[in-house]
Amino acid sequence: MKRTGIRSLAAAIVLLMCTACGQGTSGTPDTTEASAAAVVSETTAETTEEATEEVSEETSQQETAETTETETVSETEEVSEAANDRVELEVKDVSVNRDEFFGWEFPTAAALLNYYGFNCDYMDLLDCVEIVRRDDTFTAPKSPFDAYVGDPTLDYNCYCYSPVFTDMLNNYISNNGGGYTAVDISGTELNDLVSEISEGNPVAFWSSTDFFNGLDVEPKLAIDEYIGDGTRVKRVGGDHVMLITGYDSVKKTYKVTDVFIGESIELPADILKKYYDFSDKMAVVIHKS
Repeated sequence: MKRTGIRSLAAAIVLLMCTACGQGTSGTPDTTEASAAAVVSETTAETTEEATEEVSEETSQQETAETTETETVSETEEVSEAANDRVELEVKDVSVNRDEFFGWEFPTAAALLNYYGFNCDYMDLLDCVEIVRRDDTFTAPKSPFDAYVGDPTLDYNCYCYSPVFTDMLNNYISNNGGGYTAVDISGTELNDLVSEISEGNPVAFWSSTDFFNGLDVEPKLAIDEYIGDGTRVKRVGGDHVMLITGYDSVKKTYKVTDVFIGESIELPADILKKYYDFSDKMAVVIHKS
């Protein structure tokens, strides 16, 4: 309320009090009372109008502030959503002499480690894993879930699965300063791997490479691996370990990088899911400890 309104109202009250006591100014009591009433009425109207203007002004300022805040939040949300539409991680290829070395898990593991700042030569990883060789009947003494089966310096008939790959990474990390931990996240649905990539973590996964021959090629089983205790282990034809290094949520595609052959491909989500699921959803990531 303005001060002028308060003063006018006070003057009107004094005038009424004087009238009630018969101490009018120069007019008759009736005239004085009428004048006082008129002053009170006019003053009240002015005061109400001023108060209304103040409330209206405050309300307008508040609405403006709320509108500005809403617009800012809206713009932030739009930027955040747009930033997550496409993610592509830069993982450097590892140079491999494919005439002399055949174990694709090792350069893939080296590329993953080097992404996090290590200086890993894939040959160094041979000392970080137990390697078992098959006998004359082509029977391995251990499962690829428990050791690396086959000789990676001899031929392509060698491989391991996610638990052995994870242990190999952690053995190297612990011998080279630590700070990170490899985690076996096998069983994770493909669409849930997006959160790992969004956080900057490439995902090592097992799959056939047959999709390089055409997206209409179906994954298939190879001959089962026989283990010394008489059990058999499922093996996928053309099995390989590669990296998921990006995704595009608008196009619904994933970027798959094969560091062993130095090639990347953009795969539709449904194609990659088919191959990923066929290899039992095996996947490994590295997290900062």
